[in-house]
Amino acid sequence: MRFLNFITDHPRFVLLLVGAVTLIALLQLVDPVKRELKLEIDPSIDSLLPEWDPDREHYDRIRRLFGSDETILIALVAEDVFSEVTLRRIERLTKRLEREPDVHHVMSLANAVDLRTSDDSIELIPFLEEVLL
Repeated sequence: MRFLNFITDHPRFVLLLVGAVTLIALLQLVDPVKRELKLEIDPSIDSLLPEWDPDREHYDRIRRLFGSDETILIALVAEDVFSEVTLRRIERLTKRLEREPDVHHVMSLANAVDLRTSDDSIELIPFLEEVLL
């Protein structure tokens, strides 16, 4: 009860104290000289897995095998994804992305394969080739 009385009896002091604490907290996040954030966001798994963790060894091996752990997803919104117009658009976009020098691999309907089995064989047919005939 005494604490509440102190707060209500000294509102300017309480506001000054809250302001000072807020300023100190803010200085931990912002560099006032450079006017930059000190806060860095590192979404990579590198910073999450300790060097001694067996999962880290597996992760490093997979990254060496595939070259990178960065993935970007591009979504195309259309009324009918399987219409010829939309599939041609996906095909053009896929080819354009594959030509980009920093793009390692592109997966889309344009380069997907349709796995077909017959009596004693398996056929891999490009999905769009079959659909757009």
